[in-house]
Amino acid sequence: MARVRLEKLRKIYQDGPRSRVAVHDVELDVADGEFVVLVGPSGCGKSTTLRMIAGLESISGGRLLIGDRVMNDVPPKDRDIAMVFQSYALYPHMTAFDNMAFALRLRDRPLAEITKRVEDAATLLGISELLQRKPRQMSGGERQRIALGRAIVRQPQVFLFDEPLSNLDAKLRVQMRREIARLHRQLGTTMIYVTHDQVEAMTLGDRIVVLRDGRVQQIADPGELYATPRNAFVASFIGTPPMNLIKGAIEPGTPAIFRSSDGLSLLPLPGLPVDRLTAIAGRPLILGVRPEDVHPATDGGLVVRVDLVEPLGNEILVYASLGETELIARAAPGQAPSAASSIRLQPDTARLHFFDAESGQRIEV
Repeated sequence: MARVRLEKLRKIYQDGPRSRVAVHDVELDVADGEFVVLVGPSGCGKSTTLRMIAGLESISGGRLLIGDRVMNDVPPKDRDIAMVFQSYALYPHMTAFDNMAFALRLRDRPLAEITKRVEDAATLLGISELLQRKPRQMSGGERQRIALGRAIVRQPQVFLFDEPLSNLDAKLRVQMRREIARLHRQLGTTMIYVTHDQVEAMTLGDRIVVLRDGRVQQIADPGELYATPRNAFVASFIGTPPMNLIKGAIEPGTPAIFRSSDGLSLLPLPGLPVDRLTAIAGRPLILGVRPEDVHPATDGGLVVRVDLVEPLGNEILVYASLGETELIARAAPGQAPSAASSIRLQPDTARLHFFDAESGQRIEV
């Protein structure tokens, strides 16, 4: 096991006279035994960052340390890491046992040690009965377990995962998330995991690194990330459904009022600090509120038009429009409004978030 440190890690791609910075000075300190998830939309630099840690991409600037050793120019085979890819990358002509044992044979490990490591990993993953099968005789979930087993037998200091569950169906993804979480508890090895799926990130990570355009937006544990997003991007990316974001401004008064930028709606803000609201009055803002903090109301609140009602059994999601702004609210079963109707939605004013409209940065109120 090992600590992993990224010190102003940078990746620049050169295309003739032009250059493109894919990763901008990422700072990250992963503790020994920690499970850290890199998450963000396509093209945000998360896989590039992971590949630099693995040695599959060169480092344009900054330092990478695994343990106390600088790894910038160390070949991948000498970094004592194991990587699990989106593609299972199993040799089709080999059995599961031979696939898992392949890296150990390349290192000339004794046969008895190879056999024990493979059998121990197979027991851990519950795949002992698959060891004599070839990949074509296995399901997608079984192949992914073999790929995990191939990494485990190497007993590395660090595990790296690059969207390993993307090729699985929804039910298998849930099952494999449980398997990976259990493996981390049992092995206690440092793990760095890349995904575009924020549900995976929130489920697995001790801490989550949110990336956008190659820059770190926020590093926090799942609870903090959800409750106090640092900016509007993190607020909109983390959460299912995502946070509602409404542009507008504060009008001072008792209570102060939030007026949407299209002028269609006014939202009184009772119970919030008057001095703090007055200090940001007139400034272009983004008001954020989670769907679970917005509920149908008989009076007050925001007047919206219902676009879609989505019954989910234990709850109902209401998709609505406030001018050009789209809103999502959660309603209890039996409270479903009719599509195309106009209703009132009341946000819980004690659970609002405010962001600067220009920078997107969080404003504490």
